[in-house]
Amino acid sequence: MDLSYVAQIAPGAVMNTGGGYGNVEFNGLPATSSNFTIDGLDANDPFLNLNNTGATNLQLGLNAVQEVSVNTLSYSVDHGRQGAAQINFASKSGTNNWHGNAFETWNGSTMNAVNWFINAQPGSPAHRGRSNVNQFGGGMGGPIIKDKLFIYGDYEALRIVLPNVLTENYPTQAYEAYALTQIPLGGTDPRNGVTYAAPQIQAPL
Repeated sequence: MDLSYVAQIAPGAVMNTGGGYGNVEFNGLPATSSNFTIDGLDANDPFLNLNNTGATNLQLGLNAVQEVSVNTLSYSVDHGRQGAAQINFASKSGTNNWHGNAFETWNGSTMNAVNWFINAQPGSPAHRGRSNVNQFGGGMGGPIIKDKLFIYGDYEALRIVLPNVLTENYPTQAYEAYALTQIPLGGTDPRNGVTYAAPQIQAPL
């Protein structure tokens, strides 16, 4: 839920998919040349001068955004410092009436096909590993003192459970029996020519 995602539809914006800093660039300038503000207050990373509302520094949920303005030229006196874009997020606020919303997006294993890697294994059972992706949240705002003081709150969460498909190879019983008979004999490594002496027999205490 990186807030810079909504800025990628602005004219001159290019999604930064080649790594490096930032998620969006404007008019050929690096992502570090964009200035982010929330309700007019600075929201940049103080070290890299990037958007400080990415996955590790969430300050505002997308559901709490009222509008976004992206300005790439003709900056007013309250903007500046960076030359690529001025991106300002305006948050929602309460009104004289109580309003709210709620949402949930769910995607689970019952809605998906069997994992391709499972089907690729000969003789493997065609079953789905359990997966569950649940994104939900809601917001509500209203008056504390009518016409004077308002409140608005927003909550968003993401819960992800994904299966991890691994392939393991186990030796046959015949191979295990053969290996156990060869260990006491020692031998020579055919790759590097090192000769290994037979291990000493360990007697139980």
